[in-house]
Amino acid sequence: EALLEEARRRHESRRSRLAAALVKLEKKREQFLHADRYRHQGDLLMAYLHEIPPRAEFAELADYENDNTPIRIPLDPALSARENAEACYIRYRKAVSGLANLEDDIASTKSVIEQLDADYEQVRTEQNPHVIRKLLRKQNTPRQQLKKQYPGLVYRKDDWLILVGRTAAENDELLRRHVKGSDMWLHTRDWPGGYVFIRNRKGKSVPLDLLLDAGNLALFYSKGRKAGTADLYYTQVKHLRRAKNAPKGTVLPSNEKNLTVTLDPARLKALETCRDIS
Repeated sequence: EALLEEARRRHESRRSRLAAALVKLEKKREQFLHADRYRHQGDLLMAYLHEIPPRAEFAELADYENDNTPIRIPLDPALSARENAEACYIRYRKAVSGLANLEDDIASTKSVIEQLDADYEQVRTEQNPHVIRKLLRKQNTPRQQLKKQYPGLVYRKDDWLILVGRTAAENDELLRRHVKGSDMWLHTRDWPGGYVFIRNRKGKSVPLDLLLDAGNLALFYSKGRKAGTADLYYTQVKHLRRAKNAPKGTVLPSNEKNLTVTLDPARLKALETCRDIS
């Protein structure tokens, strides 16, 4: 009884801390997912640059993207109108840049909570006190994260599977072990970054909307993320050739097509509902 009570208290304490941390992370993600608001505010300030008086604390402008509805934008009176616009763009770039790490933190925290619950259930249903002690000792030692079915990130949408490699190692592992020649590969043309693969479905063509989803992921997990817009190329895996004497995972594509993508925070937010977190 004493051992079970100790396990219960320990579980509740740890779970409470993790749940609170998760709430904070998800609130921060909501703020980041509205990053396009900052960019739009910067665009408006630039459009009405000469109508904004010096040392203004706010600007009330006609939003040309929303039927000229008035929009109130807070300003730093110590900055010029142009500098306030640049501050908006900086906030936008920081939000977009920070979102990738934030998503990883959220997925990791959820995984730890799930494992914590499973560990506690194992202790709670055990009758032998010696086994309970062993389980508690085991749970007190650091554990490695459970190996994923795929390296990198996994998205499932409308029976399609999207795989995202974020590092050279993940890119290489996906290429070697998890994709086939008929699968689609996407990558930013002028920026280093992750590989994105769309698994082939027999007799099915990749829909444009799914291609744009994959393109947004390819741009988001690349060095071009801060630019917000980039050209990508895409082709089937069978048209990739490994580059000799090059870093791990480096490939040379052929038969590639071009896709121009602008980061769409709303699309990225919708994709999060399709993401595997285990």
